[in-house]
Order: sequence, then C-alpha cells, then structure tokens
Amino acid sequence: MTSREKKNKVIQQVIKPALKEAGFHSLRGTQAFSIHKEACTIAVNIQSSQFNSKATGFSFWLNIVVDTPDLSDEQLQDVTFFKSFTEACFLPHQGRLHPLRDIRGYVIDGYKNYKPMDTPYEEIQAIIANDMQQYIIPGLSQIDSIADYQECVALWQEESKSQFVRLIDYFSEAHMLTLPFQKDTWIGTVNMKELVEKKKTLCLTTDEIMQNKSIYCKVRELSTHPQEDTWPLICMTLSAE
Repeated sequence: MTSREKKNKVIQQVIKPALKEAGFHSLRGTQAFSIHKEACTIAVNIQSSQFNSKATGFSFWLNIVVDTPDLSDEQLQDVTFFKSFTEACFLPHQGRLHPLRDIRGYVIDGYKNYKPMDTPYEEIQAIIANDMQQYIIPGLSQIDSIADYQECVALWQEESKSQFVRLIDYFSEAHMLTLPFQKDTWIGTVNMKELVEKKKTLCLTTDEIMQNKSIYCKVRELSTHPQEDTWPLICMTLSAE
C-alpha cells in the first residue's frame, strides 16, 4: 500500500466515520463536515497538503471553525478556514511528541534517518482512531457555544506557555538547527545565534534546559534524524552565551 493510499484509507475508514458517529454530516462535494448546535455551528474540513510526495510523506489535518448557529450548508461551503484551529489543540501537549505528527499535521511515512519509511497501515489506523475517540471527538463535543470555544482558546494559550511545552519547542528547534554542524564548526554560526534567540523568546533558563535532557531525548527519538545526538552542541551553545 502506498503512502497516499494509507492517507486516503485512514481518512475514509477512521476520520469520516468518527465525525459521522459524533453527529456531523458531510457537506456535499467537499471534504468538510458540520454540526449545528443550539448556540453554534462547528465545521470541520479535512485538508491535505499540496506538497505531499513520497519524499516528504503524505500529510493531512482537520481545519475546524466555530461560527454562529444559523449557517446553512451553502454558507458553510463558503466559510473561511483562515480563522480556524486544528485537531492538535485537543491532543496531549497540542500534538507535540506525537509519533505521527509534525508541524504539518498527521504525516504518513516520509523519511527517517535518511531512509524512506513504510509504517504499517494497522499502526496508523490504531493511533489515529485512538486520537479521534479519546481526544478529538470529546474535545469537539465540549464546545456548545462560541463562549465555550473562547474558553478553550484561553486554555490552549495557557498550555502553550507551560514549561514542558516551551522545552519541547526549544529542543525541537535545537535538534534541527544543530544537525548540519560538528563541534569544531558550530560556535558563532547563524544557527547558533538563532538557538540563543529561541531560548530568550521562550523565556527558558540554562538550568531548565540542562535539567531536562529526558525531554530532548524524546524529541530526538521522534524526529526525522533520531540517530544524530546534538545534545553536545546544545550544551556548547549554553556555555558560550
């Protein structure tokens, strides 16, 4: 089964049935679903990346909009998804440290350690089905009004400021920035300066970073280059500040 086929199959066999079971109905001729509640309408659009390929993997995500309760199906087909959020908001740590996710959304296959991946479909199906059942559908179900949605947004924003999430974001950036370098070429590079700025932007201290190598190890394990140990360059950056 190709990566494209896996992506399409998990959408047809997992995502769409879960939405329908939760009361969403499909909008004719689209990949969108909606549900009308007393105080709001929720629209969910299943979107695939236009840059999907065998090399990058096949990614998709759910664009979600909460709007007024009186929208017709015709109006929903024209609803803008620019002011939307994605299913990541409902997942633990907003989708960070997820085995099938990166900033693009769910990613089917792609490369790891410079080699193409071929993840068994059954594994993909089980992980995404669990996400839908445990997190995404319950998260959508708790939004019964625009006020509920606004409360959720406030909680998501607060979670994004937690130390744990900020450390994940730092180590994710650090691992990617340090990949091209060796110890003798790292000091003074543009990437090193970016990493210093990232630490400042995330309001992290040297002690917080050094005391949480376990989070770095998890980030590295789930990255596209888990064989590369870039912790020494992170330590060099912290020492050189």
